[in-house]
Amino acid sequence: MPAELETALAELRAASMVDADGLLTGELYPLVSTLLEPGVIVRTEITGPQGVLESGAVIGNDFVFVHEGWPGEEESEYVPVEAPLLVPALARSVDLHGDILEGADLAEVITATTGGLDALMVRMEASQGVVTLRRSRRRPAPPSAWSRCSRSSTACGG
Repeated sequence: MPAELETALAELRAASMVDADGLLTGELYPLVSTLLEPGVIVRTEITGPQGVLESGAVIGNDFVFVHEGWPGEEESEYVPVEAPLLVPALARSVDLHGDILEGADLAEVITATTGGLDALMVRMEASQGVVTLRRSRRRPAPPSAWSRCSRSSTACGG
């Protein structure tokens, strides 16, 4: 065994994760077998004020694990989950709640036309991506906060 791995092996033995012969304990078999031969890997990212939170799932032949990390941390916590609970576990990891649909008018139909967008795409394709957009003269553009401030004004972030 390489000398640089001796310390890691001693730590694994102290944590009862590896026996005296260097073999994995039975409790680690499901996770290690799933990580060695994953059938499906699902990764999700959430960006928030603390940074990027990475989570996901690893599905093996016999076991399913979900994992979550913390922003700025490289380590993740792996938790076994039953296959039927995979979707709810992933929904929870991205903060998707079923209660957002409570009281919603699920029979509501939303329609939108994309004729203007389609015409713009045709124009862009015809002109090889060079399109000049003009503002309609029907409504004057509202003055921007930036135009009312000088660049050196502290009220405008300067």
